[in-house]
Amino acid sequence: MTDIPLLWSSGARKEVMDLLRRLWSHGDEATREAVSTLLVAGPPEALLARLDLDRRTLSRDRRIFDRLSILQRLGEPPLTAALEAEAGRLRGLYPEWEVAEGERADFSTWMEFRVGPDTRLKVNDLARMEPEELAVELREASDEREGALENWREFAAQDPAKAVDVLQLTPTEPDQADIWVHGLWGLRDQARSPDTRNRLLPLLLGLPDGLLNQADVARAAADVLEVAAKARPSPGAGDPFWAVFDRVLAAAARDPDNAEAPERGGWVGLAINRSMGSLASAFFDALFGRGLKVGQEIPDDALARLTRLLTPAEPGHRPARVIAASRLSYLYAVDPDWTRAHLLSLFDWRDEVEATAAWQGFGWQPRIDERLWQALKPYFLPSFTPERLEGLGTAGTQLAAMLMLVGVEFGVDELPRDAARDAIRAMPERLKSEAAAWIASYLRDLADGAVDELSADDAWVQRVGPLLARVWPPEPDPHGRGVASQFARAIVALDETFPQALQALLPHLVRGSADMVLHELAASAHPERHPRETLTLLHRCIDIDQIWMANELRNILDRLRAAAPEIAEANEYRRLDERLRAAAR
Repeated sequence: MTDIPLLWSSGARKEVMDLLRRLWSHGDEATREAVSTLLVAGPPEALLARLDLDRRTLSRDRRIFDRLSILQRLGEPPLTAALEAEAGRLRGLYPEWEVAEGERADFSTWMEFRVGPDTRLKVNDLARMEPEELAVELREASDEREGALENWREFAAQDPAKAVDVLQLTPTEPDQADIWVHGLWGLRDQARSPDTRNRLLPLLLGLPDGLLNQADVARAAADVLEVAAKARPSPGAGDPFWAVFDRVLAAAARDPDNAEAPERGGWVGLAINRSMGSLASAFFDALFGRGLKVGQEIPDDALARLTRLLTPAEPGHRPARVIAASRLSYLYAVDPDWTRAHLLSLFDWRDEVEATAAWQGFGWQPRIDERLWQALKPYFLPSFTPERLEGLGTAGTQLAAMLMLVGVEFGVDELPRDAARDAIRAMPERLKSEAAAWIASYLRDLADGAVDELSADDAWVQRVGPLLARVWPPEPDPHGRGVASQFARAIVALDETFPQALQALLPHLVRGSADMVLHELAASAHPERHPRETLTLLHRCIDIDQIWMANELRNILDRLRAAAPEIAEANEYRRLDERLRAAAR
């Protein structure tokens, strides 16, 4: 399959992963946008043709996941909105997927060789022991303890019933904490099983404070609860789950790691890796499982726990508040009065640290409707200062897109002209590109029939055109190549209003690498229906020295000439045509 792009080649996987990192870290906005589009599009069908039909989707998604995860690990620059959405889709479909640590992720297979055993207690040895014998062996392991505990953790995952038997025979003194921690880690993913859950919860409930209050034990117990909360039916008010939850919450409040501040403002990453964050996720999964209706209000038993969980102004509970902020839309729908009174104030920029954490939580998986927007609106536009946007990290990407969504979906009058323009001016180039990318994706979805709403042309006339005229700063940005590429894609998504949109956005079009514009333009009828305007778009956007898709450009130029022969005499046409011919020699 010599026609398979290098990006998807298994034989050059290491080289591909290195190249992706370089392109993402050192490329410009247009380069990252091109990489993003190629990844979301996935491998070509020819690569998957040898697989059975039921395996093709799985193989396709795994290839995207592996490459996307490499970029996600870099942290900066952040993923584009399209890649964030794809990452969310893949997490939802395949929650069990993980990427190997370090350079292992660059290889399809990995082999390691060690000199000498880490421990004589291998997993198979543990499996052959009776619970009583195994409990004694774990207690007495000393020089080989680290290796023995790692194998004990693996064994617990493989045989949860026997692992619970062993824990029942394990002393509950603080000096035995490591046995409990590794055992609970191994049992974590089995906690959704009714059998394991029903035996494990009473065991946790009976742990003495001296053991449970140890930070590692509390963290492991919180992890177990996070998985157990996903079991259905959801735990009711009298379920042992909640008694364990209350004890672990009290223990987690003593863990100093919950009060840490993250490096580079990564509040979501910290929250999901702290016991308070795990407990918050467990709480909301269990609450969601009750099937509460819009406006039903949070039940009293859950409300009391939620108040203790969030404990406003207490730094050690901030990871829980970050998770709560990520569930803002759900909480506001179920209980708007409580949410207005207790949660929305977290987004107020009078407390910079709290607001940064809350907005990052919300930006992790943002959902908003018009009612929530009205409640959140006073705190939204103040988020757009250079310092705050920098502190928000990847959440700033979501806020940039949301600015456009609000104007399009809720009405242009929702955004004061001057404040909205100042908000866009405060964005760095990458966020302006993300805002423009939302517009392009919105129009493309309408053009493709992905949503049953207006036509793309009607949306431009009634919503998008008026919004951009009102809020997008009128001054051209000579360095705004990412914005130019996305606005060009928005123009190409249109039909009859293609010339009108081109005229409106022409001041913002600058030359840069615009391969996706070429790809989408070549797939459209614009070269035949609007030859002059198509040439103008090409002239303003295409940097012939950076073009990757010369064949696409050649195709478009030939179609322009066939549709309007006189166009071949235009200076813009001749510039592109002559450079292509010179490059082909």
